[in-house]
Amino acid sequence: MSTVKVYQAKDFRKSSYWIVVSDITEKPKFPEDFELVAEVLTEELNEAYELTNSVRSNWFENKNGMKIKVYKTLCRSTSVGDVMEKEGVLYYVDNFGFEKF
Repeated sequence: MSTVKVYQAKDFRKSSYWIVVSDITEKPKFPEDFELVAEVLTEELNEAYELTNSVRSNWFENKNGMKIKVYKTLCRSTSVGDVMEKEGVLYYVDNFGFEKF
């Protein structure tokens, strides 16, 4: 089974979500403005997205057993503008689904 790497903007104020709701216009650049926060043991981007969102508990506490390898604790849920990498292909998390780089 393959893994999906999850990258988040180092500065949330530069994430695509924050840009939409504020007056910041400079989008983060990949890879320099992002950091690897997790690898999820899955072949599906949707599953990686779901497993890196805090719903009933903090996702980074890894209550899903060995399905997630966490690189950073105390991080936020995956959201619009974050980046996922599957089999060497990069995807932006979009408003609805994922968009290839």
